[in-house]
Amino acid sequence: MESEFFVVVAILLICCYLLFRAIDKEDLPIASPDIVRDVNYLTKCRKLFVAGDSNCPHFNAAVQTLFLNLNIPENDAIILKLNEMPYGGHIHQALIQLSNQRYKPYVYLGGEFVGRNVELQKLRASGELQRMIRDLYLMDNRPGPIPLSPVDLPKPRNPYMAH
Repeated sequence: MESEFFVVVAILLICCYLLFRAIDKEDLPIASPDIVRDVNYLTKCRKLFVAGDSNCPHFNAAVQTLFLNLNIPENDAIILKLNEMPYGGHIHQALIQLSNQRYKPYVYLGGEFVGRNVELQKLRASGELQRMIRDLYLMDNRPGPIPLSPVDLPKPRNPYMAH
């Protein structure tokens, strides 16, 4: 009886090992270079790129922070709900390769990988996220979604003064 118990435990341990090995980052398939190139383009072609699963609370929190709390216009963003897309798994593999981050959601701001929702919330709490967004919109000479104080605005150049 005891030996049967140990055999069952051993089989369960082997199954758990194989399962965890199967989901290990090194064992994930690699996305094709074309998909990686296209996803990389998507992360850079708008001010904001967010990808994750629509049923994930972290994805939903990131989207709420960016669009409801910080008022980023939706036309300045690309939002991918990977679990609702036919090739969402391939896009996820490409994002893993681009960001060296396995877990969703993926948040890019100005083409740069910001991180997941945890990093996004830390940046927001410190005020750094608001500054990053403000700077991104100032590069286009647009006021952006975050109100600017007069101190934040660039000083107009006076053509009659030496610079």
